[in-house]
Amino acid sequence: MNLKELNKFKYVSFDIFDTLIKRNVHNPKDVFKLVELKYNHMFANQKITDFYHNRIDAEIKANAEKDTEDITFDDIYLQLEGIYDKMTLNLLKEIEIQVEMDVCVVNQDMLPVYQHCVKSGKEILIISDMYLPQNIITEILNKNGISHYKKLYVSSTFGLKKRTGSLFRHVLRDLKINKKQMTHIGDNKISDFLQPLKVGIKPILIPTHVNHLHYYNENELPKEDVFAYRTICSFINNHIGGDRYFQVGYETVGPLLFGYINWLINELKEKNIKKIFFLSRDGYLVKKAFDILNTTDIQSQYFFASRRSWIVPSLWMKPELQDVIRHFSTAKRISAKSFLERVGLDPIVYQDTLAEYNLDLNTDVIKYGEVINDSFTAFYQFIQSHIINKSKMEFHSLISYIEQESFHGDIAIFDIGWKGSIQNAMLNIIERQEFNTNIFGYYLGLRRVRSNAHMKGYLFEPGYNEMLKYKEYLCNPFFETFFSAGHGSVERYTKENDKIVPVLLPHEFSAKRGDHIDELKFIDEVQKGALQFVKDIHLHETFNYLVLSPYSSVQNIMTLGIYPSNDDVKLFGDFRYSDFHLFNFSKTKSIFYYLFKPKSIFRDFSNSVWSIGFFKRLFKIPFPYYKFYKKVHFNIWKKNN
Repeated sequence: MNLKELNKFKYVSFDIFDTLIKRNVHNPKDVFKLVELKYNHMFANQKITDFYHNRIDAEIKANAEKDTEDITFDDIYLQLEGIYDKMTLNLLKEIEIQVEMDVCVVNQDMLPVYQHCVKSGKEILIISDMYLPQNIITEILNKNGISHYKKLYVSSTFGLKKRTGSLFRHVLRDLKINKKQMTHIGDNKISDFLQPLKVGIKPILIPTHVNHLHYYNENELPKEDVFAYRTICSFINNHIGGDRYFQVGYETVGPLLFGYINWLINELKEKNIKKIFFLSRDGYLVKKAFDILNTTDIQSQYFFASRRSWIVPSLWMKPELQDVIRHFSTAKRISAKSFLERVGLDPIVYQDTLAEYNLDLNTDVIKYGEVINDSFTAFYQFIQSHIINKSKMEFHSLISYIEQESFHGDIAIFDIGWKGSIQNAMLNIIERQEFNTNIFGYYLGLRRVRSNAHMKGYLFEPGYNEMLKYKEYLCNPFFETFFSAGHGSVERYTKENDKIVPVLLPHEFSAKRGDHIDELKFIDEVQKGALQFVKDIHLHETFNYLVLSPYSSVQNIMTLGIYPSNDDVKLFGDFRYSDFHLFNFSKTKSIFYYLFKPKSIFRDFSNSVWSIGFFKRLFKIPFPYYKFYKKVHFNIWKKNN
């Protein structure tokens, strides 16, 4: 809107809903669904059903029976007297007003227009067709910073409506306004444009909906999840701001944190667990969000742990090669260098020894958990005693850290997933030491569950939500990267000033790179966006009653990963992904380059962990990349997973 257009008018009137104020719902009638959710949560022993349809019908009947142009809130609820008893009706009326108050937020797109009018000394009027009482409308406006106006006109107060033009004519008479001195801003073609135009007021029509979302996609959701998903996305659309990385975090990671943590808190309450340890580094962001949303007496603690820092100290207990490999079967291929790093040995020290077995540091020795090089078996026999000695040394420091951090009793741990490797190592050590510790592991997702362990996945686990498991696999770099802390991984533990402290490795992304992509800075922005979403939604009590299923909470981040735009691959294509070694998300060269060097495309694709992003970045054109890739790849993946 051109603000200069307003300069010639003395009076500027605003519509309220979808103009000055937005509701955090997909459709205004969705408020009635939230009312029922809140009522049933508050009065679980006397639940109601179908309030949504009953409330809609009551408004229609009230309008049909009323002599004046508009109805009141009380008129609507009179129509519900035959359905609910008096006490229930009074409670529902009160809850509906609470929900309306809670879901209403200022329209960020119109706020500068309103502020310009205030600053330039315009006589501001607010005119609305609305059944809610005028004092409630006033409270909604005040709560959202809209208080500088001359007068408020609500149709239910005067029995006159904008939609017929009567309310506009009343305003002109009431304030003795020359209609040529007044303009009206609103979103409805009839009420806010045609009717003021008819009475001689200059109308300015604005769009009802301005889309700020990048990843909205309800098409793949179960029908029962659509309402909650639409509501959350409406909330995002009304609040999102910041740069693109911040927006990505707000829109994709924020809802996942919200859905997961509410699920987690319910799980902990059900098990009567009073303490949860968030394992570094994947627990860094989740702990921050947990501390915002947690209103219980459950304690949270950041616990320094990594696969390496717990697995290496446990290797001496079962040092046979196949037992050791079980800890490290997450990668398709493991080189000799990677294996040595994973068991806590310095690869450089063993270069010459490897050569004696016709191996080098880059030789692939394990594939999908199986030894693929016979010489490596012999090499392992040589280094087994070294592994045992290293393991026992680190074991004692780890035990001291466990004692220091009070890692005892019935406790929960959080890790991102996906095979519970750290929890398995914890169980081995705890069982060996006979600690009085009972661990309940909670994960975003689990691809494998140890039979004698308490493990639970939110998004998926064996036999549950298998399709989400595949989609997560395709988007895995985003989960691993967005949830990771900005500090390095834990190598081991050491004593320092009478305290056991973690020894941290340098962060993988701290090394300089020629293309100047600062992943740590951008990841920090993503995480800030995610936490801002959690803070924003926590301020709205109504959303405590909205249950986000795994499908609806993860939908936006899945859309980013499997249906990326050209903008998305520009944002994240040059990111690196760390899994003992650094890989590219989707580093490509031009099509013309590959035409002359066709073998290079296979090498670059193999080195990219975001397969769909690779194709999108390479070809750029609209194409069902996910559908095509799934068709040729899904059965291969399923066989190996």
